[in-house]
Amino acid sequence: MKMKEIRELSPKELETTLADSIEALTNLKFRNALKQEANPAAIKNTKKTIARILTIKKERESKSSVNN
Repeated sequence: MKMKEIRELSPKELETTLADSIEALTNLKFRNALKQEANPAAIKNTKKTIARILTIKKERESKSSVNN
């Protein structure tokens, strides 16, 4: 997912996407350990997506705390 796409998500959608991404990462790691995953780049991309989502969440939290 691109940053632009993530920024357009609502807070509820962010939480859902984060949970889905974490679950996907767990599954990818498990399949990789069993030598079933042929695409190791999928793990890297999923980690980046999780990091992007967490970054957006922190940005929004800091903006809301500055405005208060």
